[in-house]
Amino acid sequence: FQLREDGTPDLGRMRAADRKEFNRLQREYKSLVKHNYRLQEMEEKVGFVIPRLLQFLIPFRWAIGISMMGISLLVVVSLLMTLLDRLIHSDCGWQCGYALQERRLFNPADDIFMYLSRVFPLDFLVLGILVLYIFVSSVYGIVSLGVRFLCFNVYTLLPQRSMPQALLVLCSLMSYILLALCMALMTIAPNYTSFGSQSMARSSGGSGRCSLERGSAPNDCQVSVISSFFVRIAVVMPFLSTVYYFANWAFIFMYGSVFSFCLLSQQQQQQPFYEDNQDDLEEEEMGLLMPS
Repeated sequence: FQLREDGTPDLGRMRAADRKEFNRLQREYKSLVKHNYRLQEMEEKVGFVIPRLLQFLIPFRWAIGISMMGISLLVVVSLLMTLLDRLIHSDCGWQCGYALQERRLFNPADDIFMYLSRVFPLDFLVLGILVLYIFVSSVYGIVSLGVRFLCFNVYTLLPQRSMPQALLVLCSLMSYILLALCMALMTIAPNYTSFGSQSMARSSGGSGRCSLERGSAPNDCQVSVISSFFVRIAVVMPFLSTVYYFANWAFIFMYGSVFSFCLLSQQQQQQPFYEDNQDDLEEEEMGLLMPS
């Protein structure tokens, strides 16, 4: 475009098509500027509310930390009890992925959900808290460690400085984590996720817990859709069920090792973000992503 002496485009010397396109770009630019101002106002409001909320929670940080540790230990202990139950009482062993028709050992998470299911909607509320806790913990872990391949840092997640590719990879990882969480709930609380609050009348009187063996009979306990889906996968492909079983043991071993190390170690925990090495991390990302 030809410019005037003051630096503005000379619309009189433009073609009609160029003038129309220039006006359209100007309108789009003004719209984007207004949208940017609105986003900045929203960020200022959020930046004002979140510190106030965190400041309000400071007196309760010990209680919140102990509650989070209790939830983590509950999940790990329930997972361990289910794995031991499958190892001891499975009829087919590794040939069917240590499938279990009826739970025999004590499972704290399963019993808690079964007890809360008597009062609607306490069980859904506690289940939502558990899923939200695992989701937030997973996001915090990925943000703290970054997206890595082995020991190589591929993407670093920084506040308001993350690359779009890093956010896309983060969303993909979270979708896989949610899928794995659906399978993990089948191990953490097997009876609750399979039958909910259902019970079965016994011939001797009274009622008992449902099981896969009892649920196979007509007019008995109804198996949930997610339990039926994963049980069919375990029957058709027992190799995947066996791999998943030993992967749970690997998770418990890693959790126990890291928990013991953090409990006995006197080193101060490092923060997930460092202002000093952000430029070095960005240079490392660009070096890994640039084609050779």
